[in-house]
Amino acid sequence: MEEFRTEFATLPADLRLNVWPDWPDEHFVRYWDPRWWELVVRPRLEQAMRAGFDGVYLDTPLAYEEIDLARVPGESRRSLGRKMADLIVRISAHAKASRPGFLVVPQNSPELRHHAGYTEAIDGHRHGGAVSSEPRTGPCDRQWCGENLSEAAALRAAGKAVLATDYATTAAHRRTACEAYGRAGFAGNVTTVELDVVSPLPVTERSDDAEDCRRCRHGIRGASPLTAAMAAKGYRVHGVDANPEVVQALARGRVHVYEPGVAEVFADHLGTGVTVGHTLPDGVPLDAVILCVSTPVDLASGAPRLGNLAEAAAACAGQRLVVVRSTVPIGTSRAPWCCRGWTRAPGWSWRPNARSRARRCASWSSCRR
Repeated sequence: MEEFRTEFATLPADLRLNVWPDWPDEHFVRYWDPRWWELVVRPRLEQAMRAGFDGVYLDTPLAYEEIDLARVPGESRRSLGRKMADLIVRISAHAKASRPGFLVVPQNSPELRHHAGYTEAIDGHRHGGAVSSEPRTGPCDRQWCGENLSEAAALRAAGKAVLATDYATTAAHRRTACEAYGRAGFAGNVTTVELDVVSPLPVTERSDDAEDCRRCRHGIRGASPLTAAMAAKGYRVHGVDANPEVVQALARGRVHVYEPGVAEVFADHLGTGVTVGHTLPDGVPLDAVILCVSTPVDLASGAPRLGNLAEAAAACAGQRLVVVRSTVPIGTSRAPWCCRGWTRAPGWSWRPNARSRARRCASWSSCRR
């Protein structure tokens, strides 16, 4: 448990175990103790269900491998693994008793499938560093990498969805990961370790005016953190929103999403690196348009309503590069209504039906270099 969690201050001291060396503010706990279920797990699970979430993502089941055995006399890695599997089985049973379709997706530790009841209790598996967990030196060739990949593949063969994430900085390593996903039937993506970094494009990939690389955002209300980050990196960002009250508030420097430092950075660049309005700027060449409009779910059918995205997409006809940041079903960017009038950047080919990265690796990447 991280020290910033609300429960940490009142958690009985004897529930806490050793600190995780890689994350100094995180403490392992006696997760098999009934008090852990009553004080932390059950309340958080029921809160998620009341809020209408479709499922839970369970981070760090691998805690059973990191607990200092000297702190838990009589336990072994196998017994701790059994108890972790039992906790996940209990979470699934408790949730599904009232919400049969509630999803339970643990991260990593696919070897827990060897404990009775575990595979039946989960609905999917998220796997990190399955292929290229060594982002700067290449694919992972350690024994545990192969073992984890094999265990995750076994879960996939058992009918569980597997979402893999790998970290790579070269095209060759990204391709290796995507090809491995295709062979194993995983969904997945490849990124870099620095998930909070927005890096400018290299000069060779920018527009002719490399010092004035422009971007545009559609639906800026919930995107102020990214807008501020891009402006701080030297991009000129023009935000567009259909709601006049939102535009007026942003023009005064009032952002709608709270994250530490965002309001200050946004205000610092307002009027220079950041402008806002109701429409795209006329006669100004844009390097990219980023669509981040709402896609609410229809409560009756469960299907997302994509009208806002369709309207924004139509307004971007003729733009060189359009990025859909909104939460959408896989394949949305291949729909004719979504892409009508969009142009293709030089060097990219349209392959909507190919068994490409769009299907094997990254759902948004329906164009291939």
